[in-house]
Amino acid sequence: TWSIGDLANEVGMSRSAFASRFKSLVGETPMQYLTRWRMHRAAHYLRAEGLGIHEVAGRVGYESNATFAKAFKRYMGLAPAAYRNSECDSPLIATKTEVTIDDPHVPQQERTASSLPPYSG
Repeated sequence: TWSIGDLANEVGMSRSAFASRFKSLVGETPMQYLTRWRMHRAAHYLRAEGLGIHEVAGRVGYESNATFAKAFKRYMGLAPAAYRNSECDSPLIATKTEVTIDDPHVPQQERTASSLPPYSG
């Protein structure tokens, strides 16, 4: 696993400077980026590869199936099994435009994103 502090140390920056620079270059915080990346990979594993929730959770970095399922539903708008069985072509079927990150290590002001860049496959 990694942390923002670890990444910042690798590039010789403070944690806050790294997070700020990352957001200015990528358009979202490191945690928002990681969450988006995880959920898109999870959507692929559920649909294209037909993997079970336990295997998907592990592949995208969750130790707990319940934590993964809750995060997936919050981000995608459907539980993992419901998403796998849905007929929607896009992995982004949720209508929510706000994503909240429940991580005590992420500063409060960085826990909510009002919009995320569109999924690009």
